[in-house]
Amino acid sequence: MAGEASVFQMSGGGYDYEHYVQSGFLLSMILQGSIPVFPNGKVREISFQCKRLGYETDDLFLKIKVGTNEHRIIAQIKYNISITEKKETFFDVISAFWKDFNNDKIFDKQNDKLFLIKSSLTNEDKNQTLVLLSWASTHKDEKDFFSEVERIKVKKDKLTVFSNLLKRANNNVDLSEKVLWEFLNCLQILAFDFTSESSTSEVNALNLIKLSKSKNIDTTSFEIWTSIIIKASEYNRNGGTLTFEDLKTIDLYKYFNLELTQEAYKAVKKLKEDSSLILKPLKSSIQDYHIERTTTKLSVLDSINNYSITFITGYPGVGKSAIVKELLFDELKNVSPFIFKADQFNKSTLSQVFGEIDITYNLIELFSTISLIQDKILIIDSAEKLLEGDPDNAFKQLLALVEEVGDLKLILTSRSYAVNVITQKYGIKKEQVNLIEIPKLSDGELK
Repeated sequence: MAGEASVFQMSGGGYDYEHYVQSGFLLSMILQGSIPVFPNGKVREISFQCKRLGYETDDLFLKIKVGTNEHRIIAQIKYNISITEKKETFFDVISAFWKDFNNDKIFDKQNDKLFLIKSSLTNEDKNQTLVLLSWASTHKDEKDFFSEVERIKVKKDKLTVFSNLLKRANNNVDLSEKVLWEFLNCLQILAFDFTSESSTSEVNALNLIKLSKSKNIDTTSFEIWTSIIIKASEYNRNGGTLTFEDLKTIDLYKYFNLELTQEAYKAVKKLKEDSSLILKPLKSSIQDYHIERTTTKLSVLDSINNYSITFITGYPGVGKSAIVKELLFDELKNVSPFIFKADQFNKSTLSQVFGEIDITYNLIELFSTISLIQDKILIIDSAEKLLEGDPDNAFKQLLALVEEVGDLKLILTSRSYAVNVITQKYGIKKEQVNLIEIPKLSDGELK
């Protein structure tokens, strides 16, 4: 497979990339931060090179505690891997996942997850593969899942890729629909851009270290991060295991004051609770009757993947906010959204916005606490109310942050008439923005 290897990998960079990803999860265990798929879980154990534990998937093992429940994550880390049937490297990953998935001594299909971690996502990864995996995790059974996929050819084609690879991994024996759905329900594909120029993932890690390090420590955030990478590479080389209790005995622990991090986590929790209160009264059904708008939701997802700012527009009552709520409970259930009413930003500064809800941290600090969560989404409801504010207000500062923070996406629901006025008033660049208009109900839907 020499033809697949980039110059970066051939020079040893691919191996370094593995260390960086492992270090990100090690940092999360030290600071008890959020984990993809299990945002309320905490890492209690981390292992490197896991074949000695019986796994075929060997790059990373995590034991996660969520309340009283325990989950396991096994991860394969591949720099710039192509998710396609034609690439042997991807088949090798799927084959290892398949063996572990079927070993009930080390893998629980109801509770455990398979992570493929790569350096970046293509548009096809975002718009097809991730949506397919999201549908597998949000549909109640294989029948529900397959009926959804069958209606959209590109999703059906992507499902065929997984079906063919798994059949090959299964000694050329076809899988049942139930088993295929169960496997995809366990699979997650994540991207961290460690080692890339101007890496967002590394900036997030450095911001988290800066937020969490003890005040009496003179060591810089970068020096601490380098120490964590060295420690991860040592454990990786020796196939070691660390529990959370073990951390207190190693030198890395002395750099941090976990009380600082816990205060920041409490602020994030409060923002999420406030967001839930905004979502709660929004309805997506009338007397238990629900109109499925799959095509519209896919358009919104495509926009989020490809633009930093998405306007969701339409007539009053057409279901703009309801679409957002549905996405957050289904296709975007693993993101960490912060939701605001637009008039909250009609203040002079962002610090005023957060001060009014008793939060002393800025957005950069808050997002650093969820640094491993893939999508950081900020949602502003009823954006037409931004027209009531001064053009140099807190929203203007927020737009500057959207440009600065690489993985921050902004979603605004707005009445149609207001979009052009908002973009002109606040000087929003056209290439940043996409507009999704929610259609009025058809005669059939009305009936």
